[in-house]
Amino acid sequence: LDDLRKGGAVRIWSAGCSNGQEPLSIAMTLLERFPETANLDLLILATDIDPKVVTYAKAGLYSERLLHGLPEKLRQRYFTASQDPRGAPAFLARPDLLAMIRYKELNLLAPWPMAAHFNAIFCRNTMIYFDAETQRALWPRFRRSLCRDGLLFLGHSERIATPASFGFAGAGPTTYKAQSI
Repeated sequence: LDDLRKGGAVRIWSAGCSNGQEPLSIAMTLLERFPETANLDLLILATDIDPKVVTYAKAGLYSERLLHGLPEKLRQRYFTASQDPRGAPAFLARPDLLAMIRYKELNLLAPWPMAAHFNAIFCRNTMIYFDAETQRALWPRFRRSLCRDGLLFLGHSERIATPASFGFAGAGPTTYKAQSI
């Protein structure tokens, strides 16, 4: 955060963001801990292969069921009461929260157009859909997309079998730190 406060940039990628709850959670967590991040050079890239869920995520409109588990104080702070297209109660993410996030369609198996390196990549509950060979092909791509000492976060049932062989060191049960290549 010190680099960010001194004019540096922080980039976070939510790969396989689905309906957008993860990038919103990341943004809310950062704003709760460091309120000034909204005015600094911080960007969350949220990607998914499915154009329908990307469109849904961009809208930032969630049913109460999809916000289940979000503390009431956070819901009140970051969402406004609204209605979905059918008139059912829903909650709309605040524009300043959505402004921290760029939603894009992206197939992880296709070329990645991002030139910037990321301080953190969240690829939670996405790798489980790929076979071991595809995962082994993706690990180095994630590593090359991370800044020095950047972090890769996976889902609770996902692991890199031999992290060092892909340029990572374990930093927790499902967290990996980029090592020098």
